[in-house]
Amino acid sequence: MQRAQEAMDRNRYETAIQYYQALYARNQTNIDLIITAEYHIAHIKFKQKKYDEAREGFNGVLSYYTTADAILLPQHFMILSKIVLENIDEKER
Repeated sequence: MQRAQEAMDRNRYETAIQYYQALYARNQTNIDLIITAEYHIAHIKFKQKKYDEAREGFNGVLSYYTTADAILLPQHFMILSKIVLENIDEKER
């Protein structure tokens, strides 16, 4: 995650995505890390103005919060995903 964040700080988005994809692939049993990776990939797509891909990613993140165990998940990713989805809607108007 640190390397992904460093790549993001340098606007090396594709490299950051690769790190987050590796994080996702290596942690299939850790839902917190899966959500983290998916959120950050969606956020990169948003920064790249790839709004359709970003929307799909953020909706994917939000889908984790429709289960009975949602209260156990990191809540900030749900809140941030909703905010960015609203921003996408505004930009597309």
